[in-house]
Amino acid sequence: MYILKKNRITFISLTQSELSGDFKLIDKQLRHENKYDIHYILLKFEKNLWGDFKYFLNCLKQLVEIKKIKSCDFKRQ
Repeated sequence: MYILKKNRITFISLTQSELSGDFKLIDKQLRHENKYDIHYILLKFEKNLWGDFKYFLNCLKQLVEIKKIKSCDFKRQ
């Protein structure tokens, strides 16, 4: 069991090195509220050996983040 920080939000992308579109707007609003511990895992990888290695390391980092996500059970009532 993992203890979750209720106010922690992590944005993850393997295709962009910065937030854009809707995620950028969401991030702006969350930062404005100043109630959240916001983290970013944003990388755009090059298609070469070094890029493949960085991609692998980033996947490991994401596994750590994902393990912190609380699973939800949505039941119909």
